Amino acid sequence: MTNLFINTPLARPGKLSGIATWRLLTISTLCLLISACSMQPVEPVAGSDGAAIETLVEFIAESAYLEDNRFYIRYRTGSEVAYTAGTWRKPALPAMKGTGLPASKRTAGAATEVTLQAVQEAAWQTPPAAGRQALHILPATHWATVFHLLRKTLTPAQPRTGAVIDILQLEEWFTWYDDAGTLQWALIENKPADVHVKYSYAFAQVLEVLLSVLSDYVAAEAVTGRQLLLNTGAAGPDATPFVYADLDAGRVLFLTHRPVASRGAGTRTDIAPVRATTHVVIGQMRSLVERPVTSIGRLFARTSQDVVDTLHRTVLLPQRTEHVPPLSKSPGMDLPAWERRLDEITGTQASTGRMSYLVDGVEFFPRLIDVMQSASESIDIRMYIFDDDDYAIKLADILRARSREVGVRVLLDGLGTIGSSMEEAESLPAEHRAPASIFDYLRKDSRIKVKSISNFWLTGDHSKSVVVDKHIGFIGGMNFGREYRYDWHDMMIELEGPVVEILREDFFRAWVHERFLGDLQLMLRKYKPAGRDTQADDYPVRVLFTRPMDSQIYRAQLAAIRNAKSYIYIENAYFTDDVVLDALIRARARGVDVRMILPLRSDFGVMSRNNVLVANTLLENGIRVYIYPGMSHLKAAVYDGWICLGSANFDKLSLRINREINVATSHPQPVDDLLERVFLPDMAASVELTEPFPENWLDFLVEIMADHL
Repeated sequence: MTNLFINTPLARPGKLSGIATWRLLTISTLCLLISACSMQPVEPVAGSDGAAIETLVEFIAESAYLEDNRFYIRYRTGSEVAYTAGTWRKPALPAMKGTGLPASKRTAGAATEVTLQAVQEAAWQTPPAAGRQALHILPATHWATVFHLLRKTLTPAQPRTGAVIDILQLEEWFTWYDDAGTLQWALIENKPADVHVKYSYAFAQVLEVLLSVLSDYVAAEAVTGRQLLLNTGAAGPDATPFVYADLDAGRVLFLTHRPVASRGAGTRTDIAPVRATTHVVIGQMRSLVERPVTSIGRLFARTSQDVVDTLHRTVLLPQRTEHVPPLSKSPGMDLPAWERRLDEITGTQASTGRMSYLVDGVEFFPRLIDVMQSASESIDIRMYIFDDDDYAIKLADILRARSREVGVRVLLDGLGTIGSSMEEAESLPAEHRAPASIFDYLRKDSRIKVKSISNFWLTGDHSKSVVVDKHIGFIGGMNFGREYRYDWHDMMIELEGPVVEILREDFFRAWVHERFLGDLQLMLRKYKPAGRDTQADDYPVRVLFTRPMDSQIYRAQLAAIRNAKSYIYIENAYFTDDVVLDALIRARARGVDVRMILPLRSDFGVMSRNNVLVANTLLENGIRVYIYPGMSHLKAAVYDGWICLGSANFDKLSLRINREINVATSHPQPVDDLLERVFLPDMAASVELTEPFPENWLDFLVEIMADHL
């Protein structure tokens, strides 16, 4: 896989994740069942062929100044003179009460976009005056040159490769050199299939390069002034006609002229609970009729687990350890022996293949789009959530276009996907208009085959996997939606080699099972493996599942905790299993270096309060707790050099009820990469907890409830 630039921005609060959506829908759907029974991005002035881009009437700034953090601009549009103003704000993530986190760890970086609103001429005051800074204005020709230099700096010289440039978290542009050596430019969804993504730049990285390029350009052109306002040549109601740069402070802001607009959700969120209820009612009936054997088996598994849990309740009480032992100097587990033991514990055999980490949406989604555009045979997608926001719609449009040339199958969890429409990512553009149904949108004017998991007895398929052309696979924690691309910290794993066959077969079985008379079809239809040989650079990779009555992921990780001798690092947002918690405390008592990374906030309030109790209990037993600044949706763990990561959380749903997919290996290269790419940077970005969070008696009631989720 080609290298990608890494960016791990501070996450912002957004919509509910898959697991939180499931919990919310479980409660709301049960209630309904009971009652029923009773901007446009910045556009360059020059196109890829050097020709001018046609625009509306251009906004041309004639005079501008900055007073404190508020811009005032007088501009001309055609023959008219108008005035606009906007405030630059530095957003802060709300602190969790009692965290004591320093401000440097609780605030996101400075805002990069300023919304301009029209103001009356009376609001205009002519500078200079105390507190006002006149801005040096440059015409659009300067911006065109700077933007061209920016693209040249970011575009790789290697033939048939290019770079993805994120603009304001609204558009992904692809820049590359064609065979004639001409710099080209297109939206990523329109890039040539035979030109591949080599680098992917987050908007924060683009701004860093832009500042450097602009500083060099200003020096070369002997431009006066260090606080600049550049006209971009853009126009229209949602255009970004101006860019502000403070070269001394190292700050770039994009000034967007946007009328006041409301969210585009309409009434779709109002009907989502009804759609969820309808889906559940119909799903129960269909499952019993079409899949009676597995439906009854799943019902038995779910109810028996609930009965056992009720009879053997383990209430989490604060466990105070008076003496925390020093860390052990043990070299860790015997990994070859551990792998052999895993064969018995999980009933699985390790396959072979190669793993690559795609950290955050800036790495995963450009790579995914690149692979899907290059597909020559098939694209199989299995998602817990396929959202209806602007980014998910972009992915849907790419799939619809590709379905005319290759086979595309999409298997979605019904409750997870329907529930995603009940909330919106905070960064969702106000002008976005969501379709009434993402299922219908995928099918419209396409050849995509779409199926929905019926969620019998409110069980779900929390897996996230993609297989392209039978030889490239992706699994991990990301669903298809805006928050996974821009707002949250998360990770996917790219797989190649024979291990992909396991993902293909699992998708085949899940797909066939959702067809009419799925139980019977699973007995009659046989999976046909593609067959591929192990390559010289392949290494052992084990795929682990959570399936009804088969908790491979749970058994493997619980055994790893109990057998670890040197260190345990875990990062997960949802941690409710008391047995695992007790095992971690016992591991620390053996001298194991146990560390846990938890997010500052969860997308589900119950989990946030539960994590407070978990964090305190871990801390008071000598376990190091790191609070990640924002929402981390990543699910990974390393035990003495054995890693296990994928879609599973440390809660009852992921460990024993819903379907999940993880991968595991003890091969040194992917283990070292995970430490270097995820755990060490995330610990550095986090704040280590040194004193307990404030607790109250309600937290213990919340913890009891969370244990059942």
